[in-house]
Amino acid sequence: MDENSSDLVNQTEELSLDNSSDDKSVDYKISNKASSKVDEILKKDASDESLKRYKESLLGAAAKGDLGNTDDPRRVVLKEFRTIFEDDETEDYICENPTDAEGKIAFEMKENCKYRIRIGFAVQHEIVSGLNFKLKVKRAVFKKTEKVVMGSYGPRSETHYFEFPRNEWLEAPAGKLSRGEYKCYIQLEDADFNKHAELAFHFKIVKK
Repeated sequence: MDENSSDLVNQTEELSLDNSSDDKSVDYKISNKASSKVDEILKKDASDESLKRYKESLLGAAAKGDLGNTDDPRRVVLKEFRTIFEDDETEDYICENPTDAEGKIAFEMKENCKYRIRIGFAVQHEIVSGLNFKLKVKRAVFKKTEKVVMGSYGPRSETHYFEFPRNEWLEAPAGKLSRGEYKCYIQLEDADFNKHAELAFHFKIVKK
């Protein structure tokens, strides 16, 4: 393998597929130093058939020309907001196309309940490297911010999904002083601190 091929392997060696989620969504993880342009990755060393097949398997739909909705200039678009409750008797709160419902997303949850936040989002045009999920929760003087690395995602028409937390549950506070309305903000930011999507919502904690 020549020097140029070696450089490309260095770019793509951190690119992997994650099929562990129940919805079988595909998460693309790529080095922050690698090119985010799908065509550049595919064109480099195009004569090397084995490397070409390797890149196509990593890039998935994008390698076949599926770069999402290229008529939309945005690179990341929120498609779904969902609050999942551990208690099967409590119905999930679902909002499709949450960007259009900005400021109107509001729901209740019982104190001590366990829940997760799930977002569905589209990636368009190029690979988004090192995407971060940031959640801010505010109520009066109370303020909490959590941030977690989601990974890197390739463009495609199919929706990507991410749940926070991944393996545990958030727990609503309990007690008279904890009840009431909370303001929350979600922000998706890449490794270069570019903000790709933001969403505000409210929830109210009520007595069991």
